[in-house]
Amino acid sequence: EAQGLKAKQIAPQVRLSPSRVWRIWREGSDGARKSAENS
Repeated sequence: EAQGLKAKQIAPQVRLSPSRVWRIWREGSDGARKSAENS
């Protein structure tokens, strides 16, 4: 469910700038990993 929602949020942005979406996705992944390490 959550993955489908995330895909819908990202899809429109891909038309604008794939590189921007990639950067946002990477920052999100890095943030999630750092949060896991800090907890």
